[in-house]
This record gives sequence, C-alpha cells and structure tokens, in this order.
Amino acid sequence: MLMRVSVSGHGYGHLNCQCLARGAGPTDQVTDAVKSNTNGCNDEPSGRQRLCLEIDLGRRTGYMIDQLLASASERGMDSTGVVAHHLIGAMLEVMYPDLDIGTQSLTTTDQQGGHTCDFVINDAMIHVAVDPTEALLANCQANIELGFRPRILTAEARIGTARTLAEYIGIEALVSVSGIEDFLSRNIDAMASYSKADIRRVFRQLFDTYNSRVAAVEPDPSLLMEIPENLIQT
Repeated sequence: MLMRVSVSGHGYGHLNCQCLARGAGPTDQVTDAVKSNTNGCNDEPSGRQRLCLEIDLGRRTGYMIDQLLASASERGMDSTGVVAHHLIGAMLEVMYPDLDIGTQSLTTTDQQGGHTCDFVINDAMIHVAVDPTEALLANCQANIELGFRPRILTAEARIGTARTLAEYIGIEALVSVSGIEDFLSRNIDAMASYSKADIRRVFRQLFDTYNSRVAAVEPDPSLLMEIPENLIQT
C-alpha cells in the first residue's frame, strides 16, 4: 500500500518558533520520488509506523525534501513542524560537527506558550517556523537588539508572508528568510559536491543524525525515519 502525498501550497503544518537569546533551545496521485514502503516499515508500540520512504536519487534534491515534508503532513498529526525542526538540526550537526547543536523536544512542550526552538551558529539565530507570525518577527527584532543575525527557515509558500511581516516592523534588511527545502537541498548538494553517489552518502548521514536527535528527545518513536533501502549500503 502506498502513502498518499499531497503537496498543495507547500503549506506543510504549523509550528511557531520563537528565539530570544543565545542557546539551543519541528490526492490520489502518489509521487514517484517518495513512496511509503509499508512492507518494510517497523511498527511502533503505538501502532504508528515510522516515516518510511523510498528516495529516487534521479530526482532533484529539493523535490525529495519537499515530498518528505509533505508526507509528514499526511500522518494525521501536526508532525511536519517537528520533522522540519529536527531535519534542520540534523543538517546543522552534519555541517558543523565541532559545534554543539542542541536538541529539545517539540511534542512535549506547549508551542503556544513561548517555547523557544532555535539553533544558534555563532552570531546567527536560526528560526524554524513553518507558519511565521508577527510574534516570531518581534522576537527576531529582539535578537537583532541583542546583536544576533536572525534567519527564518519556513515553508516555501510562506516565504512571502515572513518577508512582508519583516517589512511591516522595519527589519526586512536585517532578517534573512528562505525555504526549509531550499536550505536543506542546497547544503546536501554542496556537501556532496553535486555527485549523485555522494548525495546518497549525505542523505544517509542526514537521516542517521535525524534519528539520533529524535530518539534522544521525542517520546513518539513514529517520528523516527526508516532508512530507505537504497541508502542502506552507503
């Protein structure tokens, strides 16, 4: 049985990440690039399967990342923001192995209660916000006042919203806004030197790191990712 994947609008899910200070703080047509491989997936005690995907490396990297996030949104819970957060954390950990990229649970904290879900790389404050809000941009302004350089990573369809909000409060020249898919795909391709064989290696490293981070802090094991068969030999 194949997982249905809908990517209309690239809206993914909902997650508002607020960063205030230094320190580590989420149709009937089935795509060819990412499929559910239910026969090979491990069922967790909750009865929910892990994220179980088959990756076609003939597709562009950004397309596969986009489909991965879209498939997370089909799981019947607001898991897209959590998956996006831990994917970004894993990517940063792979990129900067000598830095401490903190981990924290996003499923056991009230996200509307001021939960900070930030990553700090030197002077850059990275916000993973699937659905950016005025409150997030106000916190970016607070980051700026503390001497940080805020960067928002959001759903592709919400980039314009984030930039409009930044312009509204007058910090559009001081806040970097880009897509989660774009950030991940550009860094995967660059780390792989644009080699298909090495892209396979980087994907495997990214997914292994993602699983380690999720297993360390999230109580729901269905958020873990089943390593695709075509990455097992990497």
